[in-house]
Parts: sequence; structure tokens; C-alpha cells
Amino acid sequence: IGSGNQSDDEMAFMAFYNLMAYEPDATLRDRYRLAFFRAWQLEALEQNPFFNLCYAVFGIGQTHTDPWSTISLAPDAGWLTETISTLRRFPLDRFNWAHKNTDRQDLRRVSGDGIDVRDRFLRTTGRVIPVDERHFNHWNHNPWRVSSGGDGRTLSSGTVYLLPYSLVGSSSSNISGSDRSRRAKATRRRSPPERESTLASHGGSRSALAAISSRVSRLCASFA
Repeated sequence: IGSGNQSDDEMAFMAFYNLMAYEPDATLRDRYRLAFFRAWQLEALEQNPFFNLCYAVFGIGQTHTDPWSTISLAPDAGWLTETISTLRRFPLDRFNWAHKNTDRQDLRRVSGDGIDVRDRFLRTTGRVIPVDERHFNHWNHNPWRVSSGGDGRTLSSGTVYLLPYSLVGSSSSNISGSDRSRRAKATRRRSPPERESTLASHGGSRSALAAISSRVSRLCASFA
């Protein structure tokens, strides 16, 4: 996770998302959330809106307690700002134009000798090159590469934008009517007390999700 071809990362996050959404056992969900948090930490520097939104829905306002301590599982401060920035900066031109960043002065090589870090670079801010200063077709690309793209003759997919943007309206607001209806159907066979508990605790506090929904709604309005 967090380096090279990230197809496995995408599949892991999609699996985590659905696992967290439909697991009724609070103890298991707490363990899954901790694993999800650790996976997200490896991706956080990439400013990837898909990864960020997938995790934030379940991590906002959450903690994990073991016999030694209690730790926060909330995403790092600034995650939403970075998510919005990536969506705002996403190029409308999806042709594979070449992007050469080898002469940039704001890049540093990631330390280490392993194959996973050999060609990895970060900006001096500690984040990868912004989304509009490199090219990629899908989120499974290697975001640590300095140069990317091709000859401008191939039109790349637009789903890399639509996928996280759709999460803005649905996954970031798990209290929407259609989403609530879908989840209610999935839990209908459980006993009433268990169903009520699951819907109330799913994904973190409702107030935290409502706050995300409000901020993201303003983002959606800015695109209109």
C-alpha cells in the first residue's frame, strides 16, 4: 500500500468501505476501523480525494482504545481542504500530455534504498505533486513519479474525477434519504434494537457527518 501500482490499494479501500458500512458488530467494526486508519495513513500524503473520503466517513470523531492507551482515528487536519483542492484543480483536459518535473526545485527524493522508494519524490511540503501538474489515467497510478504522461494522443478516463466527486454527495453524507433507505433494507432482518444501534453508530457520530455534509455541500454549490 502507498507505492508503485496502487490497484491493490483501490480494492482494499473499496473493501474497507463496504465492510465498515455493513458490519453490525461494534467490536469487529472497531478493529476494522483501526486497520482502515493504518491503511489510510500510508496514503495521506497523496492528497487523493477518493482515499480521503472513503476513510473520513468512518474515521471522523472516532477513537480506538486498547489496554495501553486511547488514540484518535480521525483523519489528519487539512484532509478535507486537500480533498477539495484536488477536485478543484483537476484538469478538464484529459489527454495524456507529457509532464516533466525533473527540474523542479521544490522536490526531494524520499529517503530509503528499497525498490518502493527508489523513484519516489515529494514536494518540500511533504505532499505529492498536485493533480494538475502531472498526468494519470486511474487512481491506481504511481503518484510519486516525477514525470508522467505521453504524446497527448490518448484521452484518459474521467471516472477518476467522478468517483470521488460522487462520494462528496453520497458517502460524505451518510444521512441522505436514499442512502439511509438502502442501509435500512440491508439491516431489516435484524432485531429492532440492533438495527437502531447499527444505524445510529454507523460511520461515526451523526453530528460529524452532518458537518462534513454541510461543508461539502458548499463545495458542490461552488461547482455549479
